[in-house]
Amino acid sequence: MEKVGRERKIASEHIESNLRYHCQRSPTSPSFYIIAGPNGVGKTTFAREFLPSYANCPNFINADLIAQGNVLVSAAIKPAGLQRTVFLIAISKPARLYVSHPILEECSEVLARPELRIRKGFRLQLLHLIKNHSHTVVPTRRLEATTDPEDNIFLECADAARADYLVTGNQKHLPRFWKKTKVVTPREFVSLAARHLVR
Repeated sequence: MEKVGRERKIASEHIESNLRYHCQRSPTSPSFYIIAGPNGVGKTTFAREFLPSYANCPNFINADLIAQGNVLVSAAIKPAGLQRTVFLIAISKPARLYVSHPILEECSEVLARPELRIRKGFRLQLLHLIKNHSHTVVPTRRLEATTDPEDNIFLECADAARADYLVTGNQKHLPRFWKKTKVVTPREFVSLAARHLVR
């Protein structure tokens, strides 16, 4: 229990630091609404139909998402970047970060590359956070829907998870949509999840 508490404290401190950094760049205080409840009760329908008309809140995010490998790598090497903010939102409730075994293997391999100069301790801590705060899915079908075959693992994961968003720093190899999954950049995702953090 102490170990879990320590991890949550570390994640909380990272979130607070990133929010403080980005809020200093925004002259206005944010307003947001949290729609909570069990699966199937109509949270998404309510948010999309009620909030824009009655609460002047046109932006709604259903926080099931996939974070592509390049976003996770950038989160590791850019402490004040939007990629780390995306990662911290993704591992914090009510969001759900989905991964697959091929994605975890790629992240581990890329983060260990000597040219990135990521300290081993921090690398292991980041991988530990990902594994402990994500939901692992096992894709049941192979896809060939990207211009770069290596990116298919992310669509396969999104397909298996029925994710709402796939966050990527490189959209040119991916379709804008895959079924109900929207492919977005870190800036687009943060503008949906926490609009006050981006200009």
